[in-house]
Formats: sequence, structure tokens, C-alpha cells
Amino acid sequence: TRGVEVKRVRLRGTHTLAYVLMRFMRDVTGLRGTELHYFGLRIPRSLRSLWIYIETVSVLPLVFLYYYLLRIRYLIISERSLLDVIIWILTGVNETPSKLLSVKALKFLLLLAFKFKNYTIYVTASKSTLISRKATERSLIIKMKDYYDLLANRLSLTTIDTSTCSTTECLKRVLSIIYTIYR
Repeated sequence: TRGVEVKRVRLRGTHTLAYVLMRFMRDVTGLRGTELHYFGLRIPRSLRSLWIYIETVSVLPLVFLYYYLLRIRYLIISERSLLDVIIWILTGVNETPSKLLSVKALKFLLLLAFKFKNYTIYVTASKSTLISRKATERSLIIKMKDYYDLLANRLSLTTIDTSTCSTTECLKRVLSIIYTIYR
């Protein structure tokens, strides 16, 4: 790491508070469905804005840890980022990216993502490449990929397309970017 302190962090969708509420809503109230990805939960339209706030509040402790570590100059290695959280929330409640500008919680997350965009590398591949790598996630890839590309483009994120380079070449690109940021 050439003298750079490294921390591994993972931001996931549906954190503690949201997870407990999700389980309650699914198992006790019977709101079963396919909308909230892996969890088999249906969020009624009347509760979608509330759910966005619950997800946002639930993930904030991890988001603040992540960005605190960046501020004290740690290199953060994470398979998930704030971009993933935003997309998880939007697609989990079947909302369009335009919802980012109408819900204060999502605007706040988007502002944080923008503030630290220079520390985020968007590692992606084409839809067909992603599907070939993980066919069991086909429906999620189709549902989420356009959101990722749109937000990565809007945030002007540094992007590495892994469908056009070997593993070694992609790693070299990532390391080159990291060394540029942390010189």
C-alpha cells in the first residue's frame, strides 16, 4: 500500500434498523412480495417514502464511519459504496432516479456521494458480461445496471469497465488511480 493505511468497510442495503423492521413487516404484517430484492417484502406505495427514510437512517452510522476514515486519510476498500445504498433503496421501493431530488433523505445521501466522488471508483461491466458472470442475479442486474450507470455518469465517477480488460489489467488501473489519489 506504499505507506497508505488501509481499512476494509462494507456498506450494505438494509441495515440493522431497516432489517428488523423489514422482518416485522414481512413476517408479522404479511407484506410478502418480490419488491425488496432478496427479502421477499412488498412495500406499499403509501409507505415508500417512510421506508426510504428508515433505510437512510439505518445506514448513516456506517456512512459516517466510511467518510470519517476517508477524512483521516485511510484508503477504504469496499465492495459496496454509498452509490450501492442509494440504488438499493430506489430499486427496492420501485422508484425512479427522479425520486433522488424529491426525498430529502436521498438528496442527503446523493450530496455525500458527490462530496466524496473523487474517492470512489465505479467498477462495472456490460449487462451481458455481468449476467454471464452471475446468471442467478439476472433480474437484479437488469433492474439496477441503468441506475448505476446514470448515477456514476451524473457524479462523474472514475470508471473501470471490467468487460474490456483482464483481471490483471483492471487491478493495475485501480492501483494507478489509488496511487494518484493518495500521493
